[in-house]
Amino acid sequence: MTARRQVEARVRHSEERYRAFLEHSSEAIWRIELEKPLDLELDFERLLEHVRRYAYLAECNDAMARMYGYERAEELVGVPLERLLPLDDRRTSTTCATSSPPASA
Repeated sequence: MTARRQVEARVRHSEERYRAFLEHSSEAIWRIELEKPLDLELDFERLLEHVRRYAYLAECNDAMARMYGYERAEELVGVPLERLLPLDDRRTSTTCATSSPPASA
């Protein structure tokens, strides 16, 4: 087996392990992506607003989907974060209000 094929096999195996972990976890696992790049110079409130407005769910597992009333992750992928965390929801407001900016380096 060539070195390239060995690397490809390792990558494939790693991806399979990742997928199995995601699928069999009882905990909600998710990943977001942004439609517009994030300017890291924004103040903390504007940074949170940008993420809430331009982020969407890029990947999640079935446990996460069930938390939001869906059966399968595929039904939830692509949903804007705004829909999952509406500002008029008391829990979202509380979470955002108690979030603090990262400590300065």
